[in-house]
Amino acid sequence: MDFATLTDEQKSVLTAFTRDQFRPSVGSAARALNGLSTLLMLYKTSGVEALVATLSPGDPIPDSTGLAGAQSITAADVQSFMVAADGLLATYNTLELRTEYAKIAGFSNTV
Repeated sequence: MDFATLTDEQKSVLTAFTRDQFRPSVGSAARALNGLSTLLMLYKTSGVEALVATLSPGDPIPDSTGLAGAQSITAADVQSFMVAADGLLATYNTLELRTEYAKIAGFSNTV
């Protein structure tokens, strides 16, 4: 079966999904990966990674963001998240996938 053989209703449902949810969400995810990549680069190159490593794992780092509901974090929280971010980027931010994201959402919507 190909798209041309779908009923008008099926085409409408699929078109609405890809237009209104799928493509914009892929663009948002690609932009989020960009931000995460920048965060990881800053963590590794600005001295923050080494600084966090000097702290006791459970020592609280107070929140000063003003973000509603944000709480104190610990060095272990930061390290754990950054390890997870590195793995996420290694899996989902490859050149092949970035090319696919651009195909789906349009390059300008992925940066």
